[in-house]
Amino acid sequence: MNNPEPITGLRLNYVAYRSHFRFSLREKDGVVLFSCNYFKQGFGDIVQEDVPVDPTYMRELREFVQENDYIHLTDNDPSTREYRDSDEPDCNLTLEWEDYKSLLIRSTKLPPNGDELREFFKRIAEDA
Repeated sequence: MNNPEPITGLRLNYVAYRSHFRFSLREKDGVVLFSCNYFKQGFGDIVQEDVPVDPTYMRELREFVQENDYIHLTDNDPSTREYRDSDEPDCNLTLEWEDYKSLLIRSTKLPPNGDELREFFKRIAEDA
């Protein structure tokens, strides 16, 4: 994909021994929808599904994906390795486009600047 159209959605799922979260932001029929499931200290699990949010979040996400070159990340599926620790983290990053097949990137680590991406999603959850 040399010059793909802007993404229409992104999903980030992360599971580790003491940490897990799931976030998604997608545009459907001109509406930007946000979903999340994560633990917030003192508040417990925060769960939201397909909450309409300000479209500027999608613009910010598209810029972040482009700046971090997510469309050129390589899949490092830990399940294909000969040896894998049972408590090893598992991360799935999915990029979506309207006219292209989704791109799933699997790894044992967050994508580049993944902590920033997680904080971006938490900010949306707090604003929604």
